[in-house]
Amino acid sequence: MTKTVRKNWLLTFKLPMRDDHGKIIGLVGIGREITEQKRVMETLTLLSHTVKSIQESISITDLNNHLLFVNEAFLKTYGYSEQELIGKSIGIVSTDPKVHEQTVLTETIKGGWQGELQNRKKDGTIFPIHLSTSVVYDEKEQPIGLVGVATDITERKRAEEALRESQTLYHSFIEHLPASVFS
Repeated sequence: MTKTVRKNWLLTFKLPMRDDHGKIIGLVGIGREITEQKRVMETLTLLSHTVKSIQESISITDLNNHLLFVNEAFLKTYGYSEQELIGKSIGIVSTDPKVHEQTVLTETIKGGWQGELQNRKKDGTIFPIHLSTSVVYDEKEQPIGLVGVATDITERKRAEEALRESQTLYHSFIEHLPASVFS
């Protein structure tokens, strides 16, 4: 039978105890158990690294839609630096900020939104994304921010268009075949 070893963390402070002549005569130590705080920090670190590493573009805004955080994928996708984005409205990447404000923000605050949008990179390139948004709540269930997870769907849209063109060509070909081919 394997015995589980539980790791506990202790924060300690140690000071030498001296006599009237400055000679060390002992050691005074104070300790405090910090295992739970250490586990919370490890979890936060794991979550932080995870969000930074995800391949989809992640943005976190305040309730007024001003950017608080973007992950590396967001920076790479849109071509901005973190300094250019933090504190700015998420509308900086939108092709139609009114739609973003009136539709996406409103629906997100109501509980969440999902759909496709056209967004704009720093260089002006417009591209399609699939966006999913949610409200971020604190431990008291109060809204403290908004999170968006976006995927660049440019390649999917190209494939859909190629399929439509192929189907149109096929139907056109079939419609123009002489009736004798089917006899």
